[in-house]
Amino acid sequence: MRKAIILQENSQNGEVLAYCPYCNEELEVSDLEMFFACPFCGGALEDNDDLQKFILSPSVRTWVSKSMKSISERNS
Repeated sequence: MRKAIILQENSQNGEVLAYCPYCNEELEVSDLEMFFACPFCGGALEDNDDLQKFILSPSVRTWVSKSMKSISERNS
């Protein structure tokens, strides 16, 4: 049975950190992009909304940052 990834927000910077529900190792997006399994223990992770949001968050932040920069340049 697959377990859901554990997400915790860093109270200092708002960054979301992910942990394996089996071995508690911190996971990076690059650890999970291709396989929904922990690279440390091989535990199968449930493909749910939280996992997808964690994987997509760096791309979304980059897109928003570029969009905001483009908007501010046009308004200058």
